[in-house]
Amino acid sequence: MKKKFIAVSVLICALALGSTTLTSCVDDNESASVTAIRDAKAAQLNALAAASNAEAELNQAKALVEKANAANTEQMTAEAQQRFEIELESLKAQYEQKLLDWKKQIAQANEDLRSEVYDNYVAAVEDLQDLESKYITATSELAAAKVGLISAEKFAQTTILQQEEVIAKNQAKIDSYKALEANDRDNLLKQIEELTVKISAQENTVSINESAADAKEDAFEESQYAYKGKTTYPTIEPTLETGKAIKFLNNNYRSVLTTDEVDPKDQTLYTVEKYSLLQSKVEAQLVTLKGDVETYTTELGKSTDEAAASVSEAGKSAYAKYNFLKKDYETKKKAYDDAAAADKPSLKAPMDAAYQAMLEADEPNGLLYEAKKNLTDAEEALAKFNEAIATFSGDAYKAYEAAIDATLKAGEEWAKAEETEKESRLALATLQGEKQAAEDLLNANPDIDLLIAECEKNIAEANAKITDAQEFTQKLVISYSPRMWWANTSYVDDNGINIYVGTLINANGNYDPSGTPWDGQSYVDDNGNTVTDGSYLDANGNKVNSAVDAEQIENAWYNAESAKAYLAECEAEVANLESEIEAQKLIVAQCKSEMDAVLNGTTTPAE
Repeated sequence: MKKKFIAVSVLICALALGSTTLTSCVDDNESASVTAIRDAKAAQLNALAAASNAEAELNQAKALVEKANAANTEQMTAEAQQRFEIELESLKAQYEQKLLDWKKQIAQANEDLRSEVYDNYVAAVEDLQDLESKYITATSELAAAKVGLISAEKFAQTTILQQEEVIAKNQAKIDSYKALEANDRDNLLKQIEELTVKISAQENTVSINESAADAKEDAFEESQYAYKGKTTYPTIEPTLETGKAIKFLNNNYRSVLTTDEVDPKDQTLYTVEKYSLLQSKVEAQLVTLKGDVETYTTELGKSTDEAAASVSEAGKSAYAKYNFLKKDYETKKKAYDDAAAADKPSLKAPMDAAYQAMLEADEPNGLLYEAKKNLTDAEEALAKFNEAIATFSGDAYKAYEAAIDATLKAGEEWAKAEETEKESRLALATLQGEKQAAEDLLNANPDIDLLIAECEKNIAEANAKITDAQEFTQKLVISYSPRMWWANTSYVDDNGINIYVGTLINANGNYDPSGTPWDGQSYVDDNGNTVTDGSYLDANGNKVNSAVDAEQIENAWYNAESAKAYLAECEAEVANLESEIEAQKLIVAQCKSEMDAVLNGTTTPAE
């Protein structure tokens, strides 16, 4: 008898022993997020192990006690047997309480681990979004650098052409001066008369060639409207499906696009870019958009979802929370209906409040309304993205490629017309130089050597200016920024009157002596839209939706290195960001895998 109770006491003392503790070695170089997940996993595994030990010890104790009970019960006195049963129940209660405590710790450990992996995933996604935002900015700067280099070179070409005309004139003079001995007065008069006729005819030729070049330039610009549209007034929207898609993707998913320069590389007159898709980024964006749809589908739930315990219960769908409100209303309505209204007026207010809460849940800003809207927006975003991506294949993309080819052909014709105009201008300069030399010889008895030296000096100066213009091209950077409205400036109203801060205006933003002072914060444009600080504007000051649609304002500045070096820097930055984005996508995928494994209950101690 005594021996049996000693065994029971030993079992009771075993409750005080500490359970097995599991540890996890963490690399000192790990990020804080990885360390947090490891610690959460360790806590989860410790709790599971301790609970398993407690349950095993409980079963072992029960087995030993039952065995002792079966062997010795017949030898016990009634009092001893009763004491034994009490002690046994106490033992069971202690083990069961300890097992319950461990199960609570398991639940908490599981919740902590879920929280850590979710936070880690969200942080990784935010880092990816930040990189993609930087990528959009960098690609915009790269595009501006490309356009800026072309613009700078065109700007310099104007100066170069002017100086080439100076050189042609002075070279013609030198040739005329050197032929002086063959020119008597009658010959000079005849030469001047003939040159005057030629110059007049050549001026007409220059004018015709200039108009032709302008027309070819307009044709080149207009050939791009189908796929690029036009952002300056009057604005034009792209008509080709791929062109519309490019504008949409540029505004919303810039990272999926890549461009190739398809214009001839031996000219500085124009540039043509052809857009195509980066398939890896398309797939990654699809994963994100589909994930959004799945997330919002889960958050909305179904109308048949079981009612939540409260409107704030975590993890429950919007429908479950709505069903809680509905159930709460039905309960309070039944209580009101069951009682006589006259006898229980205090029940009406709670019923009305519950009904109002249920209605508000499905109204704007309500939990059910917002959940539906989030899902609808996510589905529309996915559909629009797929629709845009589809235009980069089949007949739609063939039409886009044909339009690009038409632009290249228009560009070649423009370049030829520009060259023809340039040649006609140089020919005119030569004729003007010859006439000037003949007039100088006719009207005076000049020092021929001095005149030739002066011409050579002019030619040298012109060549120096050409060199300066070429260096200018290398250092001038021209970019384009959207026109925006900034508060506390001014604008011109519909009647041509300048409106400043404090000017009296009416509701339409026009000057009105009986109106109210303009606060410099906003005005109403011609289309009835309110223009506020930061709004994008077209050439007429009317509000547009994006920077792409706004009038593009040219900005020029000198770069410490060169426009070409600046372009190279932009290209390097874009390439670097592309690499970082790819690496971050792998991190996001790893974090999502970790989160899915935890949420789906597939995380194992081996992990």
